[in-house]
Parts: sequence; structure tokens; C-alpha cells
Amino acid sequence: RKFIFIFIFIFCNLQNIYTQNIYAGNIDCSFYKGAQVNNINDIQKILIQEDKELIESYSCKKQNSNICTDKSICNIISDDAILKMTNQLEEGSEILEGHGSEIIRAKHTNGKTKYSVVLIHGLYLSPKATKEFAELYAKLGFNVINIRLPGHFETPRQKLDSVKWQSWDKKVKQALKLAQNLGEKVIVSGHSSGALLAQKASLDYAHKVKGATPIAGLIGYAPTLQIKKKLISGLQTADSWLGTISGGKDIALSLITEYFSNSSEPIYASLSPSLEVNKMSQYISNKYSKNNNNDDVGIIDGDDNYNNESDEEKESKIISDIYSPLSKIPVMIMDTDSDEIININYNKKVMKFLKQNSEKDIVHVVEKNSCLKHSVYLKKLLQKTRDPSISDINKCSESILDTKIQLLNFIKKNFSDRCNF
Repeated sequence: RKFIFIFIFIFCNLQNIYTQNIYAGNIDCSFYKGAQVNNINDIQKILIQEDKELIESYSCKKQNSNICTDKSICNIISDDAILKMTNQLEEGSEILEGHGSEIIRAKHTNGKTKYSVVLIHGLYLSPKATKEFAELYAKLGFNVINIRLPGHFETPRQKLDSVKWQSWDKKVKQALKLAQNLGEKVIVSGHSSGALLAQKASLDYAHKVKGATPIAGLIGYAPTLQIKKKLISGLQTADSWLGTISGGKDIALSLITEYFSNSSEPIYASLSPSLEVNKMSQYISNKYSKNNNNDDVGIIDGDDNYNNESDEEKESKIISDIYSPLSKIPVMIMDTDSDEIININYNKKVMKFLKQNSEKDIVHVVEKNSCLKHSVYLKKLLQKTRDPSISDINKCSESILDTKIQLLNFIKKNFSDRCNF
């Protein structure tokens, strides 16, 4: 019996030393980060506490008792003013409950902050998908406008099919103007097509477009700067072909909806809005580059294949035309090498150019362990649990944690006065 006990003890500790794969019910003597765990729930509790402590260490430290209440010396924003601004963003829209635009105050203040954030969700989603990020920004000292883009989660749901990207852009511009009432400076942030809209807002300001809101920083998650050419071609073909088949678009709708949904709540997804995102990317390329006359997929070739060297040289000139003026604000972009939607190589080239030419801090984080996907980027980055089906929980949790830390350090470095209420 003594021998068996010693054998089990050694086996358990070797398990801890030689493997980082921990699954529910694998073995009841596994260890994770120095703590004994029996199943996946024990690991989740450790990760939740780790996330909480990490974010708390970067949060603004003022206590509620220190909130300024003297209207004669404080720039207080009343609840009525917040409600009025929220109603302005949703005027005339019939929205499904729980999916409308919202304004989240910075923690520990009831007034105007040094910076406000306009946060923009991705295609087929709503502010519900970005709510956790809005709350994170609020903890870090920002007043946040978490906007809903036109057509998303409205009734009838098919309204999204007829919305043009210009309507999304108009809504972002409206939110940016309101954000100036919430913060002395404005930061734009978004996911996927929302990050593309955030980028456009930054470029409009950088290129001195009349009436553009001054932008103090850009934070993007998996921005669709350039969608894969094969994907766009497939969407265009499917959109026209399925229209000739009885019930074809309904079948496509159900498949796309299932793919893009990052929650248990059904969403409405169809082909047309995806093509609008591509049109917006193409518009940005054509508007801000004198070297781009391509009407196909924005910039040269969405799959990064060149017929000759001159095409690659042309792309470098296009990137320079578009992004040189963006060199005066800090930019952070988070991507994943396993992104199934965007041309990640193009994002890398853009960020490399900015790093080489910018006056400000430029950070590009590319997750390389296939732990994140485009359609669930935000969910995975902030989720409170980890999927037991992931082949290596340690690898993925550390990879995602590293991305979070780099985001928090970027904010701390470039907006260090954010807690000066």
C-alpha cells in the first residue's frame, strides 16, 4: 500500500510537470498554476480571479466617496443628459430589447472624463456583444458610448439587408459628436467591421476631412481592413445564385446565422451586409490613395498574391497614401493568425508601416496559437470561462492573457491621465 501511495504521488506530480493539458475528470490530482484542481470548473475559478485582479490593478482608484457633487466646480453629467443622448442615438428605431445603444459612465465619477470611448460592434451583432468591453473601459476611467449600428437587431429583422455602410458611418459620426460631451478627448474602438468604421473615423480626422471629430487614439479588434478575396467572390456568387433557387437565401441565412452567432441568442445574418463591409473597405482605399484605381476588392488582391513586383510596390504606395497621416495618434490592433475572414497579411503590412513611420505608440498583437477566431474574438478575449475542448488550456489562457496585458499596458502608457477626473 505504501508503494502504491508513493507511485500515485509521483505520477500526479509528473503529470503537473510534463503536461499542460487539463480536462474535466482527467485525474483528480492535477495542478494548475500551483493549485490543485479536480475539473474544468476549478480552472475557471482561478482564471476568473486572475482576470479580476489584473483589471483591478489597472483600474482608476478613486472611491465613490470622492465623487465630486458640487455643480459649481464639477462638470457633472446628469442622468437626464445621459438618457437624452442615448435616445438621440436610437431615435426612430424599433429595437429588440437589450440590444440598443447605451452610455456607460466611468467608474468613480459622474462627470466628464479626460477621454471618452466610442465602441462599435461588428456585423450581425449589437452592443450586447461589446458590453463587457464597454464595462472594462469604464473601469479604466473612460465614459463609453456603446453604439448599435443601423439595421442590427431592429424590427423587422430583414431591415439589415437594405442598410448601406454609409448609414453605419453616419451613426458613428453622430456618436463621436456626442462623445465630445462625455470626454475632453475621444478614442474610437471596435471589432471587425466596427473596427473598420473606427479606422475610417481616425483616417477622416487624420486626412483633415471637414467636420471630422478629433481622434485621440484607435483600438481595434480583428479589423476588416481587407476581406479575403476568395471569400468576397464566394459571397457575391452565392448572393446572386441563391436568389434563383426557391428558399435558397433562407438556407444561406440559417447557415450564416449559426456561424456568426457568438451567443445562445439567435441573430439575423445574411449575405448583403457582408458585401457592404467590403464596399466600405474599397471606399477607404479609393478615397485616400491616389495610387489605387482598383474597383475589385479594395487593394490589389485580397489574398496577397501578386502577378509581378510592381503590384507589390503599388500596394506599398497605397498603404503609405492612406496611413501616413495616421502617424500622430496611438494605435493598437489585435489580430489572430487563424482569422478566417480577413487578409491578416495586409493588416500586418499596415501595422508594420505605422510602426516604422509613426510619431506615437503603435502596437500590433497577433495571437498565434489558434485560440481566437474572427467571429468570436471578443467573446474569447474576455470570456469568464474556458472551453474544455481546447486541446491545450494553459497555452490558450496564457496567450489570451498576454493580449489582455498588452491592451492594458497600451492604455496605461498612452492615456496615463485618464483617471484625473
